[in-house]
Amino acid sequence: MLNTERTLSYTAISIIWALVLALNVTTALAWTTDAERDASIKALNQHTDALAYSGRGRAYWKQGLHQQAIDEYSKAIKLYPRDTLCYSMRGDAYFDLGEHQKAIEDYSQIISLSPNEAITYFQRGHVYWKAGQFQKAIEDYGQSISLYPKWFVPGYPAFNELAYCERAFVYGELGQHQKAIEAFTQAISLNPKNAMSYLKRGLEYGELGQYQQAIGDYSEAIVLDPKDGLAYVTRGETYRVNKQYQKAIEDYSKAISLNSKDATAHVGRGDAYRELGFDQTAIEGYNKALTLDPQNALAYYGRAVTYQNQGEHQKAIEDCSQSININPKNVRAYALRAESFIQLGQLEKAFQDCNHGLFLDPNCAVMYVLRATAYRKRGEHQKAIEDLRNAVRIDPKCSQLLTDY
Repeated sequence: MLNTERTLSYTAISIIWALVLALNVTTALAWTTDAERDASIKALNQHTDALAYSGRGRAYWKQGLHQQAIDEYSKAIKLYPRDTLCYSMRGDAYFDLGEHQKAIEDYSQIISLSPNEAITYFQRGHVYWKAGQFQKAIEDYGQSISLYPKWFVPGYPAFNELAYCERAFVYGELGQHQKAIEAFTQAISLNPKNAMSYLKRGLEYGELGQYQQAIGDYSEAIVLDPKDGLAYVTRGETYRVNKQYQKAIEDYSKAISLNSKDATAHVGRGDAYRELGFDQTAIEGYNKALTLDPQNALAYYGRAVTYQNQGEHQKAIEDCSQSININPKNVRAYALRAESFIQLGQLEKAFQDCNHGLFLDPNCAVMYVLRATAYRKRGEHQKAIEDLRNAVRIDPKCSQLLTDY
């Protein structure tokens, strides 16, 4: 659970505990028989002991000693099994240890004791999300929203806004981008000043190819938070995809001015410069990115593309290999390296890359075209034609290649 939510809950429970103790003291003083007196004193002692255990658990949790915190919360729960806050705090500690199922069990226990608390559904939904149980997460976020559709406390995030945002994240991970957009739109309607919601909705628009809407959201995020370099990077990437290279360069440069160590911005600006034909400037950008992040696969790939454009195929092969070592599933790097192998006449290596690329992505038309080229150079024309037909099946734009064969 978010720290602001924890602070809110723990502040509230301190007040509640004080009231409970005051009530029990009053009750203990109002007994009329010895049995009532003994029962009241026992209850008061149990509540007092439970509060001590939960307080000690809270202290352990703040020190990062999560297992010790769990042990103390468990003692408190044993004394006072209906204390929903102890279940909540223990659930938080379990979550911090990555014990998602135990956290879910504690939040579920709270719901069984008090089924109308929006925050508990939100907590459990968050754990379901992190545990990869996406549908259950969506259901819990929905329940949280339905219980308190407009509830908020000044100075703290509204749980329903957070619930809409996290539900949008889940939809995004499921590839349901339109539903993610709708959830972010709901969050924005509740809090139009949250730059993150605009930024994330822009990313979802980008996934659907709705680039103008994406740019609009990134621009709004920048207005709300002009120092957010990520908004400039994502808008710059959208400009680059739409071949508005100068605007892309301006956005990447702004991101770099905000954070000169942003390797992603250096790579993006390098890509834009490469598209404009400024190869040396692009290479300088990739070099800078690799200085900042030696494991940046995209920087190696971008530099490899630039080297290949310059006819330096051996350098392109070396950079593709580096990119593949970092990200073995980078199909584009296999395709680019295969193309350079073909240019150097190393056909067997080209075949190996094409075959592996098609293993990773059987619907990659470029791989079929490259392998057809290698077959043609080796004089295996029937195999080349078969690969071109496969390429056309995947991408009809390749039909001219088959016609010209």
